[in-house]
Amino acid sequence: MKSYYEITEALNTHLSNNQITKTVTIGDITDVDLNKRSIFPLAHIIVNSGQITTQVVTLDISILFMDVVDYSQDETKSEQQPFYGNNNLQDVHNTQLAAANLLGQSFLRGDLFGNTFQVADVVTLEPFQDRFENTLAGWSLNLSVQIANDDISIC
Repeated sequence: MKSYYEITEALNTHLSNNQITKTVTIGDITDVDLNKRSIFPLAHIIVNSGQITTQVVTLDISILFMDVVDYSQDETKSEQQPFYGNNNLQDVHNTQLAAANLLGQSFLRGDLFGNTFQVADVVTLEPFQDRFENTLAGWSLNLSVQIANDDISIC
């Protein structure tokens, strides 16, 4: 069955070429060494589950778009502009949202849209921060992708 390879390779290619993401990983997030600052911004692919019908294989996929939040040693920034605080959290959320939006739009009407892959439902996004051990923030993009189930013949 090549459906899994097709979607994960397509995701890897798209994410590697988006000019925002530096590293693309796949699998269990705990297997990624998140303490290496040199790998960020990072997109991590997680295939959560799947469904098989006679016509299509549907894979439920999450992609975590994340970067390190940098904190300024200069407390005057947070005193002068308390809305922004003393970190780049809003910059991280904005940039990672842009990367997630590029992928979502590619599925809805771009390179990943077509006969090979179809989004089964809406693409959803959820922001996160302080979800991991080091100061990472970003967005979790969730989608269900339908892939034609023509790999197997039962005759």
